[in-house]
Amino acid sequence: MFMNLILKPELENFIQQEILAGKYSSPDEAIEAALNILQSKQTATMSKYAGSIEFSDDEFSAMLQALKDDK
Repeated sequence: MFMNLILKPELENFIQQEILAGKYSSPDEAIEAALNILQSKQTATMSKYAGSIEFSDDEFSAMLQALKDDK
């Protein structure tokens, strides 16, 4: 699948600077690296909060009842 992107000039310049510095060989490679970082950050954030919300049985029952009452 191919995707055409329109970037702000400052982002285009940043990518070109990264390529000229030898960090990436193409715009595709630079954007892929950026998206990998974003994906890793989102995964880490989701993992950080997974399972951290706890309710007592009474609280959970009250929430379920409230949902039923709203219908």
